[in-house]
Amino acid sequence: MLCGPGAGSAEAAERVVAGLARAMPEFGAQAREEYALGLTLQDELARLEKETSEEGRPIGALDRVAYEPEYRKYGGTEGLQIAETVFRKSSVAVLGLLGGQPRAWVDERRAPIGEAARIMAMFLHGAGLDPRAAGLFLREYEDWWRTYAPDDMQRAWPKLFGGVSAQMTNLCAAVWRDGATDVFHDISAEAAARARSVCGAEPGGDVRDLRLDGTPYPGCLSNYVHTTNNRLGLVPAAEGLVAYLVRRGLEAMDG
Repeated sequence: MLCGPGAGSAEAAERVVAGLARAMPEFGAQAREEYALGLTLQDELARLEKETSEEGRPIGALDRVAYEPEYRKYGGTEGLQIAETVFRKSSVAVLGLLGGQPRAWVDERRAPIGEAARIMAMFLHGAGLDPRAAGLFLREYEDWWRTYAPDDMQRAWPKLFGGVSAQMTNLCAAVWRDGATDVFHDISAEAAARARSVCGAEPGGDVRDLRLDGTPYPGCLSNYVHTTNNRLGLVPAAEGLVAYLVRRGLEAMDG
């Protein structure tokens, strides 16, 4: 199903809704408790962002909601087209990633920190950010999202990095030194290339200089990462942690 106004017929949309309804599982007590907790977290998120949260929907509810494109957020009509392509392709990639995880991974409700770190590194390198530029991006991302993490959680971050420093350093070295890629890297590289073309920039030009209809491309990139984290199941309080871990891994890589 394509994104965007007029991308699919009403009949196609109804087929999707019907398919989702058929696939909806039975939710047990634990799932219902977790969902209720998620609703309260949304209220807290809205408070921190000085916004008003929507009324919570029952677990498993399927509502028809009109699509409202966020042109300013993603850089006008052409920027939105890039963002929709990223969303569509990264959704498929996340589903593939989650579908390949062992059952124990699901049963334990393990936070996907390692997966999110790899995806974040791949998105940044795919956009053409070198280690220094990536470090600056990660610092800003970390500072924005750390406000959603309680102080005691933030104080634990250095110790958490100590336990995974080798993995984070190896991840960053594989991406920035050895040129490792994956589907998320390719999605980001394609988006950056399209953005350069729209802006009339040179192939391989610094994406930090791009403006999509006035919207700085790094802001778009940040939203690509954030929406991917959402579909991965990463809670807002953990997004700052992931950025912190990758940033520290980059610093350790450079020694």
